[in-house]
Amino acid sequence: MMSDWQLTPLDVTLETLREAVSWNPLGGEQVPLDQALGRVTAEPVVAPSDLPAFTRSTMDGYAVRAADLAEATAGRPVDLRLVEEIGMREAADRVLHTGQCIGLPTGAMLPEGADAVVKLEDAEPWSDDLVRFQLAIQAGDNVLACGSEFVTGEPVLSRGRLIRAPEIAMLASLGVVEVPVCRRPRVAIISTGDELVPPEAEPEPGQVREMNGYFLAALCTAAHAEPRMIGIAPDDLHTIHMVLSQSLSEADLVVISGGASVGEADLVAEAINTLGKPGILIHGVAMKPGKPTIIAAVGSKPVFGLPGHPVSVFISFRVFIAPLLRALGGLPHLEPSHQLITLGADLPSEVGRDDFVPVMIHHTGAPPEPSAVPILGQSAQLSRLLHAEGLIHIPASSAGLSQGEQVAIEFI
Repeated sequence: MMSDWQLTPLDVTLETLREAVSWNPLGGEQVPLDQALGRVTAEPVVAPSDLPAFTRSTMDGYAVRAADLAEATAGRPVDLRLVEEIGMREAADRVLHTGQCIGLPTGAMLPEGADAVVKLEDAEPWSDDLVRFQLAIQAGDNVLACGSEFVTGEPVLSRGRLIRAPEIAMLASLGVVEVPVCRRPRVAIISTGDELVPPEAEPEPGQVREMNGYFLAALCTAAHAEPRMIGIAPDDLHTIHMVLSQSLSEADLVVISGGASVGEADLVAEAINTLGKPGILIHGVAMKPGKPTIIAAVGSKPVFGLPGHPVSVFISFRVFIAPLLRALGGLPHLEPSHQLITLGADLPSEVGRDDFVPVMIHHTGAPPEPSAVPILGQSAQLSRLLHAEGLIHIPASSAGLSQGEQVAIEFI
């Protein structure tokens, strides 16, 4: 019976997992720039050239020598001779001398001799070849100097840097079109159970549509991993062993859902233990939901056996698998986002067991104040997660929480 299990405390389980398998990033690979979003650099990226490659204007206006306008005021304007108008794609090949200015658009190359740009609206054409200025300007105003962002050989992205949209834009501006990134972990996902049929099938009496494979694939994708849905394995030891063995040869990590509980023939545990050492490390964790979770390793590869109920799948994945996938993919550890909110109902808990309870956030009163309302029910009820906005973690040392106290909500 399940009550006969020797349950392992959650903190011991986590420490066992940390010690049993590698948490180091997997090898690197080159990906095209348009596929690099959300990836992590496997090695530093350095600037192949100066950025900007030339000193350019950041405004439509006039290139000037700032010293020529040092004394300019509204009462004592300064007129400069307009000697040229530069277009966007034209090289600034004229040297600007004292008493001269050159018209140019935003982004245009600054001519030699100029050290500032006066905005178009701060100048007044006075004749065909004269422009009047009534404000002083400083050298460097409205100018982006050559190499002011990066110089050739300067580090742009360090190793282990998460690539976001700004990083994509910066690499594009430098002409970097392939990026060295950490390889994403490949996860084989297996569902077990004679009662399972594909989602497109019409279930017969006693059958249910398989959803955990799709659920786990989505969770893996959100954790920056590459899921591969192997499909449904029947409750047959030989078949489960064969599918697990093949999956281990192709993936970095294997997750199998269903068949983890004592009393369900224990086929998954038996199959895992026939694959190689060290085998099962933990079978049964002092947590709710997720009590029947199996944590194992075959050589250096982690294998997880998750309960079949979807809420248990979600909690076990979030606690054990997601942090490991992030580490293998080179991502930094992600601390959950918490907020203290008033608990809307009593939550009893069993000392010696970590509880994870989904909650909704309600706003009541005037002015409205948030409260966390527990979504109670069975771990088989997926609708609990559909409405959940956060989780309450009740540690094993606590006998529960009381209505009205401030509790830490981990947003999901």
